[in-house]
Amino acid sequence: MKKIWYSNKYGWVFPGKYWIFGILGITGIFYFESTIVRIILGLWVLGCVIGLIFGDK
Repeated sequence: MKKIWYSNKYGWVFPGKYWIFGILGITGIFYFESTIVRIILGLWVLGCVIGLIFGDK
């Protein structure tokens, strides 16, 4: 089975996807000063954690 593929339900599936997106979200939380943007990025990171736990299978 390929390591990278496209799923109609989950979009692009590849190893480490949630780690990469989570790190980008955490970096954004420290970089931006706007409270609204930080809340949105916090929800983004929460989604990454949930995706990491439950996966794309």
